[in-house]
Amino acid sequence: MKLRYGLGIDAGGTHTDVAIVDFASGKVLASAKAPTTQPDPCGGIREALHKIPPPLLSGVVMVALATTFASNAIVENTGAKAGLILVGYDEEPPDIALAGRSLMIGGGHRASGLEKSPLDLQALESRMAAFLEGLEAVAVAGFFSVRNPAHELEAARLIEQVCDLPVVLGHRVSTRLDANRRAITALWNARLMRPISRLIDAIGKALCDLGISVPVMIVKGDGSLISAATARQRPIDTLLSGCAASTVGARHLTGLEDALVVDIGGTTTDMALLSNGSVVIDPRGARLGRWETHVEAPKMRAFGLGGDSLIAVGDDGRVVIGPRRAIPLAVLGEREPGLIEALRAVLRRAKLPSSPSVNPCLFTVGADGLTPDSVQVEPGPFAVLQAGLTPTDVRIATDQMRLGEPEAARLGVAIFARLLGLNEPAFAEAVEAEICRRLSAEAVSFVAGTDGEVPAGADVECGARLRGPVVGAGAPAGAYVPGAFGRLHAQCILPECYPVTGAVGAVVGSVSVALTGLIRPTDSHRYALHTPTGMEVLDSLDSAVSKGKEILEGLAEEQMCANHVTAPVMHFSTEEKRVRGRYGGEVHLETALTLRATGRPTLCELPSANREPPRHG
Repeated sequence: MKLRYGLGIDAGGTHTDVAIVDFASGKVLASAKAPTTQPDPCGGIREALHKIPPPLLSGVVMVALATTFASNAIVENTGAKAGLILVGYDEEPPDIALAGRSLMIGGGHRASGLEKSPLDLQALESRMAAFLEGLEAVAVAGFFSVRNPAHELEAARLIEQVCDLPVVLGHRVSTRLDANRRAITALWNARLMRPISRLIDAIGKALCDLGISVPVMIVKGDGSLISAATARQRPIDTLLSGCAASTVGARHLTGLEDALVVDIGGTTTDMALLSNGSVVIDPRGARLGRWETHVEAPKMRAFGLGGDSLIAVGDDGRVVIGPRRAIPLAVLGEREPGLIEALRAVLRRAKLPSSPSVNPCLFTVGADGLTPDSVQVEPGPFAVLQAGLTPTDVRIATDQMRLGEPEAARLGVAIFARLLGLNEPAFAEAVEAEICRRLSAEAVSFVAGTDGEVPAGADVECGARLRGPVVGAGAPAGAYVPGAFGRLHAQCILPECYPVTGAVGAVVGSVSVALTGLIRPTDSHRYALHTPTGMEVLDSLDSAVSKGKEILEGLAEEQMCANHVTAPVMHFSTEEKRVRGRYGGEVHLETALTLRATGRPTLCELPSANREPPRHG
């Protein structure tokens, strides 16, 4: 019997999860976790994979990776040095100078696809050398290039004649209107190309060292898969892939078509929706910090609440959890023996401080050992070399989980209990109650479509109900999802293997391609066909539809082949817009063309995949 296993990897901000899925049965055969290593996640991947039985790894025929790498690069404003050439723009998109160098030249098109003005090649040639100096990639965005990409293509040809830098074209990363967002999407795609390529190379080496030499797929923001080669060219598509993978994994593990998926990680909680068996996509595109892109990504809500969120006391004397992340005391206590005595010293003098926002259990780990940190607890970026009391510690102290040095966790709980005038079980209950309050309030706000942060202390109204099931994902979900969503009278489901839902979702996804075109009548009673390949004018609407279908099917075939799909299922559809004319009858305004192609990657057959695992007596 041939073994055909999939290896899913979910490299999150705090932990890296791996799962082995049997493609024949869909069952999860093994899973493991390890701390994510930064900035190179390969160490965490290796550690997690070493926990998987080698006979299972020998049956792997495909690997799929969900990663926060691209999302973190945008939030942290890192990545390669890239420049953006704007063709035909009247003004520079807001904040673009924060992301890269820009150069504006004349040209561009109108909504009809006709030239707004000729491409100013002379200006581009004269300024090219100075603009390109020190760059690692270039993006070109033409005004209305989705209606006619001729100027983007011509500018790219000129750039490629003078340098060998990667060139990203706006009309190829997005076919949607909104020139500013398309330009930002193209620029960030350029900035992410080399970092994502280095990540893929490193992961390939880590897998090869373990004897795994099979195709590697990457999870996109919509939950579908792309090949590693495609991800190198379109890394922007991997934004928010971790959240999407968890949602796909929840669908696979539960069989539910519709649900709210609540993925509680170490640093954040992500909420997303399943509808009719698919990830609900945000029509506005992925948004990270100040940047709004055209990338298809889940409609989601993310907030700083996780198993490793820092516990503090607020100015009102209440328990505050997050958004800062800390190394749990139990984890630090295992490798820093001096922490136990330091915590005992804090406990001996513990009393409610004059400023409750000073955290008595916050420690900085430096070259000179442990130092109590008197910095006030404020939201913001968190140094990974700080440790404090977390919900993970509370679960360890109350014997709900085993990890690290339990005595450090118990001491941290005792310190906070004394500060608040509570016994230790009451403090643990207060922590759980605060987490449940926050989860339920965020869920109600998310489902109601309310943007912005939930006010501090906000709670759901008595009797509030949440329709539809809630699926918990991530290791802390078992501790908090039932309590939080029981308050909302929701059906709570914790599927088998819920701690590694994202890793499961990574490997069970499919490849999906959506391509669009547009047909509009011209002044000469002919029809302009706009597709990703360019614009052409045809004599009749039927011939334009037929030509558009031919072009989109050809592009879909190419893309599916590049993503290891040999027999895609294609669906072509048209949608016409007509209005009643002044003298009766209907006037054709436009016809939108859509082609959707889906399929599973063709699995690589290797000698190791044909062997039965050895039997152990």
